[in-house]
Amino acid sequence: MNPQEFDARYLEITKYQRPVLNGFLQGDSDAEIATRIGSTPANVRQHLRKICQIFGIGNLPGESERYRHDLVDLFIDRKPELVADTWKQKLSIEQPQISINYPSGAVPLDRGAYIERGSIETEIEKYISEPRALIRVLAPSKFGKTSLCFRIKAYAQAQGYRAVYINLKQSFDRDSLNSFEIFLQHFCNLISEELDLSSDNSWNNNLVPRSNCDRHIEKILKQSETPLLLILDGVESVYTADNVNQNFFQMLRSWHDKGADSQKEQWKKIRQLIVYSSENYGKLDLARSPFNIGRFRELTEFDESNILELAKKYGLNWDRDRSSELRSLVGGHPYLVNLALYHFASDREFTLDRLFSETQDYLCSLTDLLQRNSELKLALQNSIDSSAGIFRLERQHKWVLYSMGVIKEENSRVGIRCKLYDRYFQNYFALESEE
Repeated sequence: MNPQEFDARYLEITKYQRPVLNGFLQGDSDAEIATRIGSTPANVRQHLRKICQIFGIGNLPGESERYRHDLVDLFIDRKPELVADTWKQKLSIEQPQISINYPSGAVPLDRGAYIERGSIETEIEKYISEPRALIRVLAPSKFGKTSLCFRIKAYAQAQGYRAVYINLKQSFDRDSLNSFEIFLQHFCNLISEELDLSSDNSWNNNLVPRSNCDRHIEKILKQSETPLLLILDGVESVYTADNVNQNFFQMLRSWHDKGADSQKEQWKKIRQLIVYSSENYGKLDLARSPFNIGRFRELTEFDESNILELAKKYGLNWDRDRSSELRSLVGGHPYLVNLALYHFASDREFTLDRLFSETQDYLCSLTDLLQRNSELKLALQNSIDSSAGIFRLERQHKWVLYSMGVIKEENSRVGIRCKLYDRYFQNYFALESEE
């Protein structure tokens, strides 16, 4: 809410509401205010709710007193002279702020900028306690998948589990994806390193690579009675590796299936969290893969409560109007929301109009990907030109654009993810046509 809007709404407060507001901002209780104005605490509470409505403040589902704190936050920002120091001290203790760093990569465990979305973290924590659990998480790029993985790994270790995190996209180059044996040797070494185990020299050249990997994992499982959580991130990078993909995903599926065999009790101890950004599996045999079993969750966009929570962590006194403005431009895209809040927190004169220019580096990285795929570029251009705003795409194009975060699908309808993307790509394709 800008100063002009605040002043206009402040004038809407009635002469009966004004003493209630002043007493509240000075830290008086409802009963004290009621005695002073000759009313009842219930009427005081009603006045406060109506004052909050004037400023667009209200409780979110499951909250009871947040609207009062939001009202104080607003007046600290716009009329601090009306707010008692006791309120300022209380809220500064209750709402520790994060250090303001440019959003980049996963959110470290020791930073408070991580925002939980719904119950996905709690559900995964519950699921990994189940024998031979397998959980799949889908989300586009820059949606917080790796940050989620780090937190699940930390939780598992706190429960006494052995936990391994491997980002397949970052850990394997083109050469290692051309040979299944080289791939699995490196895969086994990464697991050993994560568990601080000495290098295993038991690789038997007389066995096929998959049998060697099975033996390696089985040996680790037998070393302890505690569960082993295997977190695989960036799994989509293996989809198109023809020399690796079928055997690798069949192997992961077999580890889950072995736990159902009463003769192979040790395999009940392995739990898998498989994280990916696309369901364009190519030629994979899904019936022999992990992609049609276990539990599935999609990491969603930020909703209004998430944005307000994150704004507070950045030290911003936002109301629903401000969060709605931001959502109207970037949707709930976690990276874009974080980037916007970073700029608002770094520069109190920052406006949403400037966000378009501040996101140019990121947006250009998306068009760089399009330049390398002419079919994908044409598919998006045709979709952007659609007057309906809802469009049809070939499956392979849809999933690439989804993984980039450019589009979203709701109720089987595909559309551009947010106004910022729509504006950028409209300009981009218009300039392309002029050349």
